[in-house]
Amino acid sequence: MIPGGGFGTHSSSASGSGAALGAVVGTSRPRSSGSAPRVSRPSAPPVYSSGSVQSTRPTVSNAAQAAAQYQSRLNAYNTARNTFLAGLGKVKSQADSAYKTGISGANAGYGKGAKGLKSNYDTTKKSLASQRTQDIQGMGNDFANRSITANSGIYQQAMKDYESQYGSRVAGAGNSYNAALKGLAGQRNQALSSAAARRSATLAKTKSQQAAYDKAHPKPGK
Repeated sequence: MIPGGGFGTHSSSASGSGAALGAVVGTSRPRSSGSAPRVSRPSAPPVYSSGSVQSTRPTVSNAAQAAAQYQSRLNAYNTARNTFLAGLGKVKSQADSAYKTGISGANAGYGKGAKGLKSNYDTTKKSLASQRTQDIQGMGNDFANRSITANSGIYQQAMKDYESQYGSRVAGAGNSYNAALKGLAGQRNQALSSAAARRSATLAKTKSQQAAYDKAHPKPGK
């Protein structure tokens, strides 16, 4: 025993040393074989882009807006094209009207001219026939005054010569009438051809203009 409470002091030191030792022993105690080791979870590998960018699928509102915009462009296209075609239609209508007027005028002119020529021809024939009657009567009187009968050779030859001349005059009148009628028909045909050519040229021009317009103003795509 240590005087003055030595035992107490030694016991306290021994207790402190034992506690310290226990603490050391407790921290260095090995893990039991039954507990699994703690393993940290690996992080996910990085994702690399291949370089291609995928387009975002349009939403319903975007699709509706795109459809509305396309319809607006299509409506504008149709309006402009219909206006242009209406103008061409007016030109073609005028060409058709002018063609019909030309045809009608040519036919009417021919009809009127032919009627006039026929009237003149009939008048000429009537006049020649009337003149023949007078001439034959005058020749008969002349021969009778000279005591030349109708049975005589002189009289018969004179009548034969006159009839030949008369026939030539009638034939000449007919030839003139036919020539004038042919010329009139030629004028009509020329007028018909000119009217048809003008109409064809106008239609070909409008067709070319429409093709050029459609090429310069294609239909809008979606």
